[in-house]
Amino acid sequence: MAALACGNTTSLPLAIIYTLVPLNADFFRQNENETVESIITRGTVYILLVSIINTLLRWTLGYWLLKPIPPSIDDSETKLDTELQTFKVEESPLELIDDDDDDDDDALSINTGSPPTPSSLFSRVKSALRILWKGICIFEPPVWAAVIALGIGLVPALKGLFFSPNNSNKIPPLGFFSGALSTVGKAVIPTILLCLGYNIGRGPKTTIFLTKTMIFCITFCRLVFMPSVLGYLFSHFLLHKTFHILTDKMMVFILCLESCTPTAIQLSVICTLHGSNEQEISTLLFYEYTSAAFFITAWVTLFMTVI
Repeated sequence: MAALACGNTTSLPLAIIYTLVPLNADFFRQNENETVESIITRGTVYILLVSIINTLLRWTLGYWLLKPIPPSIDDSETKLDTELQTFKVEESPLELIDDDDDDDDDALSINTGSPPTPSSLFSRVKSALRILWKGICIFEPPVWAAVIALGIGLVPALKGLFFSPNNSNKIPPLGFFSGALSTVGKAVIPTILLCLGYNIGRGPKTTIFLTKTMIFCITFCRLVFMPSVLGYLFSHFLLHKTFHILTDKMMVFILCLESCTPTAIQLSVICTLHGSNEQEISTLLFYEYTSAAFFITAWVTLFMTVI
């Protein structure tokens, strides 16, 4: 399910756009004065919008689907653990009495109207921070990064702190921070491609849970079924004379291109974090990206012909 739901929406489409646009600038150009750099920028913006949504999906649903299944516990072992815990509680009644005394003292201090002690205030703040931290840890860091970036981009006041307005040489107050992040971000795609090369270089592995039938079905759905259905819908209904919803060929091409990409490479990172299914995802990526070299070439040619 995770391999079908989470596709490579960033690194592979960006590489295709950076390679394809200089050779076919007239096809994507909206007016005669538009340069190749502006066309690439427009395509990059469309890809990043799709990537934000897919990142939220990948690190929530995909992260949850790839979690290892905990081992089953027999009822006899559960019953034995319950009995041992009961025995420990009965064995140390003094500790329970002490905890009740502390609670009674706090209750008395509240009922009598006396101010709480510094230790009780510290414990309450500590418990509140612990609850807040547990709420933050529900989502993974990439999810929070995507949400924060989306919030900054939608609020002009916050955006002006990090980025200068268009056609302006004014340096924003936090321009050094956004510049540092931009420099680090330029290394993301080469790093992801290195991870892909490492997974493919090791070759397919013999796995127990991932059969050849499953590999064929996932590869067929990602590289044949989804682009044939979604690509037709995007290219026919969005650019058809009856509907004519979009006039930007670049946007329609990006939507079609996103439908024919293989499984996201970051799923291997998620499997590494979980410590499970690493061989399965590596084998699946090997077969998908080996086949994608032929299928994506054919789909890109077909999409440009139809659009």
